[in-house]
Amino acid sequence: VDYTHPSAVNGNAEWYAANKFPFVMGTTGGDREALLETVTGAVDCVIAPNMAKQIVALQAALEKLAADFPGAFSGYNLRVVESHQSTKADTSGTAKAISADLAKLTGETGWTDDSIERVRHTSEQLAGGGPSHTGVSPVPEEALGGHAYHTYSMVSADKKVEFQIRHNVQGRTTYAEGTVDAVMFLAERVAKGDKPKVFNMVDVLQAGAMQALKKLVTAEDMRAANYWRRRDSFALSERSLLMGCVSCMTSHGHVRPTRCKCTLSRGPPEARETASQHARGEPTSPTSFDAGRASYHA
Repeated sequence: VDYTHPSAVNGNAEWYAANKFPFVMGTTGGDREALLETVTGAVDCVIAPNMAKQIVALQAALEKLAADFPGAFSGYNLRVVESHQSTKADTSGTAKAISADLAKLTGETGWTDDSIERVRHTSEQLAGGGPSHTGVSPVPEEALGGHAYHTYSMVSADKKVEFQIRHNVQGRTTYAEGTVDAVMFLAERVAKGDKPKVFNMVDVLQAGAMQALKKLVTAEDMRAANYWRRRDSFALSERSLLMGCVSCMTSHGHVRPTRCKCTLSRGPPEARETASQHARGEPTSPTSFDAGRASYHA
């Protein structure tokens, strides 16, 4: 999984291709044409300027809109402003891709990546576009170290009509989820043994491989676990509850074990004994079952 620096993009890709090393790359920048030339036919990979699934879906929709209705916003002026943490060295790849589609709608043939306005100074990020709502939205101070605030606006020549698209992301959770989905998608493709191919996040989206949002424990599981934890039989700490879920999922591939021995080493003695009885298929008393039920949820 490659999230490095624009200057490393092409060198890393050459190494991946030479060593037949499948990879997921979310790093933007570098020579993109050379990147694709290097990896095409050489290694399976997912390369995308944005790993956030919702933004990928938006981007795909705008791409289709531009293809179906080019020039629909003819006469409108496009403005794109993007704000990222100060350590981001290049212009957002997502902003480049989306603005290219919007430029097809406005018919602005002179639009280039250099037309995109970058905001990297803290004072400008905190202030945002101001009362006129132009530019990016104000960035919360706690998000200055990791955010992606984009505003795309199309304004009519007489400035009486404006269309805006904004996507504001704080933190990196949504990108991490998409990255996990991309890795799972790529692993399945590699396992098939087909000819190496270059994929993007739209391919992942179309394949229905978006699974990272599925929780290890459902809301029903958590409500039940909390209920049994409140019983006087015993109490489990949040840390133990989490460790149990992860251990069970990792070892056995399921969340709600019926005869799972991974709980035998956790919880108080009465819970461990009840879990052991269940694992052996032996009957338990109502009191011990309460403890065992909670242990199983853990």
